[in-house]
Amino acid sequence: MFLRFLIADGKCPAGLEGSIPVLAHWRLSSLPRYLQSDEVERVIASCDSATLAGKRDRAILLLLARLGFRAGDIVQLRLGDIDWKKAAICVSGKGRRQTLMPLTQEIGDAIVNYIQNGRPETAADTCSSDPERLSGLSRTTVQSQ
Repeated sequence: MFLRFLIADGKCPAGLEGSIPVLAHWRLSSLPRYLQSDEVERVIASCDSATLAGKRDRAILLLLARLGFRAGDIVQLRLGDIDWKKAAICVSGKGRRQTLMPLTQEIGDAIVNYIQNGRPETAADTCSSDPERLSGLSRTTVQSQ
């Protein structure tokens, strides 16, 4: 539209409007909007529970897939946010609103496995010893798909 205005106003030669693409071609526009449930299960199953990264990735993927957590929710997750007795996880959502989510056996087992057998010792109360690394999955897990 702006180019047509410039042509009509005499500030641009006619014929250039054909050189501008009609559709936007964003860099990530070809990514799928979501995974099918069997694809999600394959990604979760691909985590190697014998490695620290695999334990961490499984816990992250379960939080993402089963509870709909966002990456930011996982990075901000603290051990104190998990109520083991009530089987619940408190999440600070958008606008600092607190939401209580159910802690299923599967997710709880994955978090415990990571904390007890994979997480490096730390005095921090974050679920990860390194929150910046927790925000991303290991390349091995993602590339194996």
